[in-house]
Amino acid sequence: MVGAIQRSVTKSRAATSDVARLETSHAAKTHLRTSIFHTCAASTRQRHLQHTTTSINMAPATGGKKQKKKWSKGKVKDKANHAVVLDKQTSDKLQKDVQSYRLITVATLVDRLKINGSLARQALNDLEENGQIKKVVGHSKLSIYTRATGTAE
Repeated sequence: MVGAIQRSVTKSRAATSDVARLETSHAAKTHLRTSIFHTCAASTRQRHLQHTTTSINMAPATGGKKQKKKWSKGKVKDKANHAVVLDKQTSDKLQKDVQSYRLITVATLVDRLKINGSLARQALNDLEENGQIKKVVGHSKLSIYTRATGTAE
């Protein structure tokens, strides 16, 4: 019985020594990790210090603070002054020139005649009723017209 107890104690001591060995190896790994981290951090600090000292040495001799970056205001688009009411000159141009356009949309009238979009839509409706232009595509968002030809297609 004494021999069994001695063997048991020996096994528990061996297990304890294994645990102690594992703890020391874990502590050693942790120590190794932290020392590597500190070494890397120190070299980074040295590089940063070296960089700042060289940039200070390369600075102009006039001294003073570096000026702040000035932000641009961005590109400003000119406001279009389009006509809201048809005057005599625009009305004549509408009757004469629009019949020669191959593609007629609200955007083309706004661009070429410098009129408002709602006025262009109304003018296109009037021209279609008069038979001067004909609708190719009618959609709620975009209507496309073309010039009316003499022969029916």
